[in-house]
Amino acid sequence: MKTLATMDVEGVIARRIESFKKYDYPLEKGKPQPFITISREFGCESFETATRLVDKLSAITESGPPWDAFDKTLVEWVAKGDQLLERIIDSMPPEHRRHYEEFLKVMELKTTSCDKLFIRMARVIKCIAWHGRAVIIGRGGYLVCADMPAGFHVQMVAPKKWRLEQAALQHDFDSEYEAEKYVDMMDKTRKQFFCYHFCREAGHRDDFDLVINNARCSPSEMVDMIICGMKQRGLV
Repeated sequence: MKTLATMDVEGVIARRIESFKKYDYPLEKGKPQPFITISREFGCESFETATRLVDKLSAITESGPPWDAFDKTLVEWVAKGDQLLERIIDSMPPEHRRHYEEFLKVMELKTTSCDKLFIRMARVIKCIAWHGRAVIIGRGGYLVCADMPAGFHVQMVAPKKWRLEQAALQHDFDSEYEAEKYVDMMDKTRKQFFCYHFCREAGHRDDFDLVINNARCSPSEMVDMIICGMKQRGLV
């Protein structure tokens, strides 16, 4: 399965920090910068959708900072490195940093997790979202950032049969039974993640601005739907 882990992490962080200096960032005309979270059932085409979103949003909002995509691997990578995280936080003006610290307090009240890596990961997600112009895939981003008004939260779903077919394309399984066993394991892992860290199940429909059936929509079509929804909300 494709991930964003092969991206130049240092380059992404450096580019975003330069953007903070160049623009009135994270505010534009007094409004916070938009961001997107994508929650998805296993097998959905979140990676391709996110990369297409970044390209299209960067093109239609070219007067501002660039957009970037962050999947769970990249978020965890930054969370494990003190230097990368602190470079982003230290780049904030003092006033923005105070607001960010207030957001962190709210986030810490929303999770029951005592897992230090998860808390650091949530801080990274919060920081990325605070600076805006980011597509954040997974890791409960829509819950961590639920109190931030400039977020657009997307859920990607699909019937299990379709997700099994996707898993078969992405992995070299010897049988349909192996594919189903793997998908069931990934679904169970996701359920355990939300139960442990948030004391709730994943995927409540009322948590999202837009729910899309990936089995009926291509990544390109989903990108158009997301951008249309953002326009309706006045986020682009």
